[in-house]
Amino acid sequence: MSDSGGGSSLFGAPIRLLIFLVLLVISSPFLAVGYYKNSQMKSSIESGLKLMQTQKYMEAQQKLEDAADSLGVLYDCYVMVLPIVGGTYYEKKSIFGLRGVARALAIGEKMGAGDFNVAAAIEEAEGDITTRGSFPPDALLLKELGNAALTSYRVLLAIHADCEKGEHAKAFKELKLMIENSPQVAYNVIAMPVCYLLHQIAINLKTADSINTAKTFIKAMRTAHEHPLFVKFALAIDPIVPPSEQPRQIASNAPQTLNEKYQLGLAHAKRKDFAKAEPILDDCYSAEPGNDVIAYTLAMVKRKMGQNAEAKKLCEEILQRSPDDERANKLLAALSK
Repeated sequence: MSDSGGGSSLFGAPIRLLIFLVLLVISSPFLAVGYYKNSQMKSSIESGLKLMQTQKYMEAQQKLEDAADSLGVLYDCYVMVLPIVGGTYYEKKSIFGLRGVARALAIGEKMGAGDFNVAAAIEEAEGDITTRGSFPPDALLLKELGNAALTSYRVLLAIHADCEKGEHAKAFKELKLMIENSPQVAYNVIAMPVCYLLHQIAINLKTADSINTAKTFIKAMRTAHEHPLFVKFALAIDPIVPPSEQPRQIASNAPQTLNEKYQLGLAHAKRKDFAKAEPILDDCYSAEPGNDVIAYTLAMVKRKMGQNAEAKKLCEEILQRSPDDERANKLLAALSK
């Protein structure tokens, strides 16, 4: 009995070793690919998190997209064979959760730059955060931030739609209500599109309330956040003067001819006082809409004030009349980027 048991033990060890070696050979390609993908994911995730901390949200999103792209069947095989040799791997749900937050933050940066074609992106980010993704206890704040941002973006999309329809008074009322009642509005990714809309409403509504509200909020966000978009908003809103603060022009000095009015508007534009230049040049354009020089100067001023859609329309009108107008072609190309 003892001899028989000893023989079984003697042959059992080599067989187990052989089985292990066969499994190792079979799994080695998956392990090699998996280790490579794992290192790529580690690099992408670490870079993405660092970019989030430095408020480079669109770049952070790309890094997390790269990490998620490394998942797949080969990575699944790698995870399955890991028990043979041991090792670490990333949970799919954790990566999807982080990607969802990165997507949500990037949406705010895009909207702050004037891109409101983000409805599909909001749905994708929400799917990652609430359905595909999961968050460990130490990352729940990221989940809350992502969800709060997505909720706010939907409100801001409706406000932007009002602006597109020319209903700036309604948009201002809704936006002001949001600022007064939502503490999340001070988060930088939510404040970016809020500042953009405040600026657009101020230059279109031209009321003291809309201008002062925009200036106050943008100044506060410029102080609180270091993102370059807030510097851009501050520089754009600062020259706009509320009607109650604009000096009255002496009647005797008022320009009488169209050319005099145009020269006055041009002079304001050259001094970068676009808020004064725009209404004068608007009047000139209304008096002579077929004048390419006036139309181009007005388009330049509107671009400086962030009214890109109106500037683009003016360029298109010029090019209908004068297809070879070099300045209008260049400006239209810049506005279409």
